[in-house]
Amino acid sequence: MRQLIDGALGCFSGSVYNDYNLLDFLPGEYRCSDGMTVIKAHPNYNHFDDLFVANQVPKCSICGIQAFDSAVVVVRHPVHSLWSEVQLVLTRSHVGRLSAERLRSINHSVLEQKTMRIARQHLFAYMHDLKRVRSQIPETRRLLVRFEDLQGVQRITALRKILSFLSAEFNASDAFLEGTFTKASHAKRRSQSGVNFEDAYTPTFRRSLCDLFQDVLLYNYSSA
Repeated sequence: MRQLIDGALGCFSGSVYNDYNLLDFLPGEYRCSDGMTVIKAHPNYNHFDDLFVANQVPKCSICGIQAFDSAVVVVRHPVHSLWSEVQLVLTRSHVGRLSAERLRSINHSVLEQKTMRIARQHLFAYMHDLKRVRSQIPETRRLLVRFEDLQGVQRITALRKILSFLSAEFNASDAFLEGTFTKASHAKRRSQSGVNFEDAYTPTFRRSLCDLFQDVLLYNYSSA
């Protein structure tokens, strides 16, 4: 999403992290300061209080940000979000996919334990941090968008909503936004080869994850 914002608004987005692997296509990755379009943060690592009550991110504090007061929240189907992070943890790459060979080298019990730990972090973010965003940040200063809407037929509408929220003066044609998606697609993307979520876990474990996220699917994700 940050590539889309950078391309459409012509300004860099920042991050509370310092991931050098992203610098080639997200030049603002090392920055967190006023004047940037958005600052990336993951609520399962940086909770509501860390960002919106008293800033606990040193690189942002150094640049004078004491606390954030608005948010663009991109929510994704919790199982898909979980599987994406599991692959990031195991491959140490934002664009890598877990290979069948790598999967065979991992103790299955260890994989399930690691996955469940990450799943509980995601659950807390959905059920607590997202709830606080909705209840404590005024509607005029928050925007919730589904990740899936940026992937499908509604992608132009979803992107326009984000850009208009970030810049009241934004006004561009659908053709321009289509071009923004095209340019972003030429940057690094997750490899299409690798195992799927269904291949990595037993049916019983997959059901346990769906049960864990049941309330998220019914309330916090569906009402974005």
